[in-house]
Amino acid sequence: MDVIDFAKLIGRLPPHLPISDAMEAPEGLQEGRWPSQRKHLTTWFRSQATLGHGAYTRQTPNRSAKLTYNRFQCAEGSSGWLKPPESPPL
Repeated sequence: MDVIDFAKLIGRLPPHLPISDAMEAPEGLQEGRWPSQRKHLTTWFRSQATLGHGAYTRQTPNRSAKLTYNRFQCAEGSSGWLKPPESPPL
């Protein structure tokens, strides 16, 4: 799946989930941080289609949502937002 299409799917989710909000609560939201993990993830996935900037500069754009998912290293975002659904109990 393309990163832009995946970002659009994430953008349709609610801005806050209990698990990501709970993980951020001990730190407290700092000025300049993302207003929500939805915003963080949609921005991260959309930016992969560019050459990036600063510490995130890349030689070629990355259009793969799978590769981006595997590179994403933010516990607050990945645990609640990108975690696959649990299998139902047998």
